[in-house]
Amino acid sequence: FQPHFFMGRDPEDHIVFVQRPGFTKLYIIPYMTAEDLLMHYCYLMEYCWNIMEDRPDQTMTAILDLAAVKMSSTKEMISFATTYVKMMSHHYPQRSFKTLIINAPTWFSVIYKIFQPLLRESTKKKIRILTKKDNQHEILVETIGGDVPRELSAGEEFTGWKDFPMEKKLREFCLARLRENGGEEQMVSVPPKP
Repeated sequence: FQPHFFMGRDPEDHIVFVQRPGFTKLYIIPYMTAEDLLMHYCYLMEYCWNIMEDRPDQTMTAILDLAAVKMSSTKEMISFATTYVKMMSHHYPQRSFKTLIINAPTWFSVIYKIFQPLLRESTKKKIRILTKKDNQHEILVETIGGDVPRELSAGEEFTGWKDFPMEKKLREFCLARLRENGGEEQMVSVPPKP
C-alpha cells in the first residue's frame, strides 16, 4: 500500500514523517478499505505521540511527496485525504511544525484549493509547495538535515526507508505487541500485480 515512513529528526528535533502516495501499490487497494488505511495512520500517530515522542509540545515536519501521482487517481486520493486531514486536525491539533509538499505536479494547485478551506490559518502558513523546478534536494537538506536520499527529491522509487532507525523501532514495537498477545507475524497473501 502507500509508502510512508519515519525518517528521523530534523535539526530542530522535530520528527520527520514522509508520505509518498504516488508509489501506492494500487492493485492492493481492493483488499483494504479507506477505513483500514485511516486506522493504520491512527496507529502510527498514537505510536508517534505516545511511544516515540511523549513531549506534549513536540511537533512534526511532514514531507508529502507527490511524485508519480496521476491525475486519474485524484478522486480516491481526495476522498481519503479529506478524511485524513480532518482526523489529523481534530485529534492532533498543533502537532505540525511544517509541511513540505514536494514533486508537486502542475495541476496540484487546483487540488490544493479544495483542501485550503479545511485547514486552519496557522496550518496554511506552515505548508510549502515545491515542484521539480525548485531546488528540492537542497531545500530538503536545509529543512530536515542529514542525508536526504536523492530518490526522494528526484521522485524515484526508494526502498531504503526500512533501514531508518525509527522504522526499525516501530517494527520491533509492533512485533513485541503481537507476541505479547499470542500472535505471530504472518505474510498477507496479495495477488501478483496484473
